[in-house]
Amino acid sequence: MILIIGAMNSELEVLLDNLQNKTKLNTKTLSYQGFLDGHDLIVSITGVGKVNAATALTELLTRYNFRKVINIGFAGGTLDYKIGEFVFVNQFTQYDFDVTHFGYELGQIPKYEPKRVNPNDNLLDLNEGSLYTQDRFQVEKLPIDKPYLSDMEGAALYMVANKFNANLVSIKYISDHVGSSDQDDQYLKSESIDGKQAIFDLIRKYLERVWEYEGFNDYWKWDWRWWSVTDKRFINSRGIKIRFS
Repeated sequence: MILIIGAMNSELEVLLDNLQNKTKLNTKTLSYQGFLDGHDLIVSITGVGKVNAATALTELLTRYNFRKVINIGFAGGTLDYKIGEFVFVNQFTQYDFDVTHFGYELGQIPKYEPKRVNPNDNLLDLNEGSLYTQDRFQVEKLPIDKPYLSDMEGAALYMVANKFNANLVSIKYISDHVGSSDQDDQYLKSESIDGKQAIFDLIRKYLERVWEYEGFNDYWKWDWRWWSVTDKRFINSRGIKIRFS
């Protein structure tokens, strides 16, 4: 099973509209289970901000075993990235975490050493970038001398995944350029029109690559009817084609 997790309905509504056999879960956070192209998924909408994100992922990781957790959604970016581009996150920082008074760097959390992002998870060969997470919508350029992304959930999700030893992949859709004069218009257009379908299409492509690169897992446990040699799927007792993903 794979978890797709994002902050807002506008990021995941096309995915939810296309889930087969969709069932709402009895969870504190809005979550559904269903199938997309044969992949068994849980899709969760956490709400905006680090606490909402961390709470949702913690609950789900205590209740389910996921082969992979995919965080996808909107992020601001520097001019190094194009609006509408997808970026694979290779570094996470909680930029509003500040204990510099005690000699730590900005964003450094005492006694927490984040695991290195696995570059092999960039299955679509996307451009990569560092994500700076804060509980604010960033409208001013950060004093950072390199390309970066800005969001409100990603680094919190990565910290929770680290603590549960879960494999989290974060892919961001560049919705706006941080500090640009028309940033609000860029974001609203991405949220209301351009980003929705693009995110869904990206999820389908990524799941297909998960199947191609990682192959079989424990779906043999399913109550299946027959094995299809032509499309490499089981047909389970509910008539749903199950991919090994």
